[in-house]
Amino acid sequence: MNRTTAVLAFGFLLCLVSLARAQETYTLKRVFKQGETDRYTTVIKFEQNATEAVMVTTDVTREVKEDGTAVVATTVDSLVLRARGAEMPFPGGSGQVVFTTYDANGKLVKQDSIGGGGVNQLLNIARPSVVVQRPMKVGETVKEEVPIGPDKTLKAVVTITFQGVDKKGAEFPEDCLRYKVVTESPVLGAPSNVKNKSEMTVRMLLSSGKLFSAEGTMEGIPIPTGGTTRITYKVTRTEPQGASSERSKQPK
Repeated sequence: MNRTTAVLAFGFLLCLVSLARAQETYTLKRVFKQGETDRYTTVIKFEQNATEAVMVTTDVTREVKEDGTAVVATTVDSLVLRARGAEMPFPGGSGQVVFTTYDANGKLVKQDSIGGGGVNQLLNIARPSVVVQRPMKVGETVKEEVPIGPDKTLKAVVTITFQGVDKKGAEFPEDCLRYKVVTESPVLGAPSNVKNKSEMTVRMLLSSGKLFSAEGTMEGIPIPTGGTTRITYKVTRTEPQGASSERSKQPK
């Protein structure tokens, strides 16, 4: 084999490797384990009054049934409002518990809260879930219409684009699948031309399908004084209290 032929063969081999990588697919699968605990910090910024809500929550998977259905209890450990350099507790925020039932694919089935208040609405603004029930290649997009509202007659359009894999390293404890999620939905009680739109970047742990982080914006949110507002939010996953100390006690 002469040098020119060898170079061409090597180039062809590189093309095959690149093609194989381009065709690689990833499947997001939520794996629930009874007793597992996850902690998140959520920061929501409201543009109309320069206020932000900071919420720390703990998720505990209370039950995993034989059919894969799971019940997760989310407890609000703390919830404060920050505005003009001051910080104050959110009335009736801390101590509330939200029970969420998911099907075997990780899709929300129902939700109930105890302790009063509407903290579950605040929580759901910035607690996205990505449910994709088939393998996806990097750059691929899926679109789905999701029924919403009390009678499920309204439709939200959800577009999910698989952007890539963030590899385990200093920033990520393990490989994370990264998605761009765009949602557009009608606003309950508003004219049909009023839409609520959110756009976010979501990272899910490849091993378990759990949320690792999310950040994005939501606009078209009606406010009591009239008109709409825009919010930005960020969710980060942290270790449950005591996890690091318990791990340090384990023999190496």
